[in-house]
Amino acid sequence: MKGLFSLLITVLSFSLASAALAQSSITCATLADVYIDQRSPDTNLNTKTRLVISMSASYGIARGLWKFDIPPGLSQSQIQSAVLHLSGSIHTGGGNAIDVCCHALNAAFGEDTATWNLLADGYYDATTCAAGSLPAGNDWEATIDVTTLLQQKLDKVRANGMLMKKQDEAVAGYQNIASRESADPEDFGAYIVITSTPETTSIAATSTMTTAVTTSTTTTAVIASTTTTPVITSTTTTTEIVSTPTTTATRGLAVCPAVADVSIDEWKPDENLNYYERIILATNHNIHHGIARGLFLFDIPEDFKETDVRRAEICLSPCHHCGGGTGGEVGFYALTAPFNETNDTWNSLQGGSWDTAAFSQAELPGGTAWNTAVNGEPPSDVKCLDVTGLVKDNLEKVRTNGIMMRFMDEAQDPPTWQSLASRESTDPLDFAPYLVIHAKLCPAETVFSDEPATLDLLRRFRDGVLSKTPEGRRWMAFYYRNADMIAGLLENSPELKRQSRTAVVRLLPYIGQLVKGKAVDHRAMRRHAEQLIGLFKKKSTMELKTALRHMLE
Repeated sequence: MKGLFSLLITVLSFSLASAALAQSSITCATLADVYIDQRSPDTNLNTKTRLVISMSASYGIARGLWKFDIPPGLSQSQIQSAVLHLSGSIHTGGGNAIDVCCHALNAAFGEDTATWNLLADGYYDATTCAAGSLPAGNDWEATIDVTTLLQQKLDKVRANGMLMKKQDEAVAGYQNIASRESADPEDFGAYIVITSTPETTSIAATSTMTTAVTTSTTTTAVIASTTTTPVITSTTTTTEIVSTPTTTATRGLAVCPAVADVSIDEWKPDENLNYYERIILATNHNIHHGIARGLFLFDIPEDFKETDVRRAEICLSPCHHCGGGTGGEVGFYALTAPFNETNDTWNSLQGGSWDTAAFSQAELPGGTAWNTAVNGEPPSDVKCLDVTGLVKDNLEKVRTNGIMMRFMDEAQDPPTWQSLASRESTDPLDFAPYLVIHAKLCPAETVFSDEPATLDLLRRFRDGVLSKTPEGRRWMAFYYRNADMIAGLLENSPELKRQSRTAVVRLLPYIGQLVKGKAVDHRAMRRHAEQLIGLFKKKSTMELKTALRHMLE
């Protein structure tokens, strides 16, 4: 088994949990599949690596048959959803886009013996149809909602199987679906993912982890893109935002609005400046202000930890109606005590007390021709300043007390200054300050973000299989050290992401059997795992290749 676990390193990459599921789910692999064809009515076609669904004026009708490994203890009333997953047969040539119906069979079939005549056209229950569509071509994946079919005909589907046919068999058209016998690495055999009520203890999920970021029940999503690219300097990035941020947490991302902000100014040492619509930064030779500093407090989720932080950015707008300053190099520091935006002054805070042990530096643009809002909303190419070091090293102080922003050299001559929009600004060209925190990426969510049942199965594989042996735990530790790097590769390579997903999907039936404590064909599982490893060997960084080679030695 040591060799098998070694080959499953990338599978393990997909086993990190997202939030614990409120429902149980199971992946039901194909136990048997074959198609029957009116053109060859007495021929068994199980030697084919595809299932044909068709109607031809010249050749007649073809229909597909599947038998799935559905747990015997599952009842119809417990089923919340059921989704059939299919793959095109990439090596056999593509067909047309067709609409299909899935029906329960009235009698069992043998994949090595089934023919059109033997099964009397399929002998299916026509009273319930799970309708869906198959795409054109051969390089595709498709899903069909079979919830109603299983809720109404579960016993027949479990005992006998399922038939798929064209919805309208009076209209010509065909499509090829990959069978479980296909050895093409781009194909995978059909499977059904069933989500059931928690009472189904025989398939209940176990979870030891939850995601670092949870979504607030009082917030709305505002992120259009989670990718960032350099814009001004190495410390400036671009993040797409499509509405003014409210406290928001999404997959791997937290957008934290300012809940308090104010300037403190040594030229007005006893005056609270919260009535300003701007945050003033200035050096001590500035004839209008002397030294001025900005204070910000952001609404950072309580469950976010320093170890979860991958990158952090503070997003600011110039005060467009205040006149632009010269900008310059600024520093961001954690405050050592909380501030009160409506009361505090330069003297009450003694100029501000900040922790110099950890800070971030960035280049603040001058003028006002940057980060111009649209009706008070951040622009799509908003430029944000990198504060990763500060947030990673001093998150608790930042969350509890806030951030001080100041020019790095407050004694520079000639002087410099800049005016930033505060959260009180009503100028439609301004937007309120906010902080964006990117969590460490999870490869599982990167590839299977829309498939909680798959994440659940992989989590159970981690907890119930890999964690039970020293070798498995060794690979788990390897994953935790390299998960962010692996996820980054997937995020930056759509082709690798697609290929990896296909490869993992081919492994799911074997993983499901291992989770159940059943025997599997280790030779076949090894072959699929080697294909997955090969993908990463080709595309990974030298650092990851070296680490992987050391693990495999």
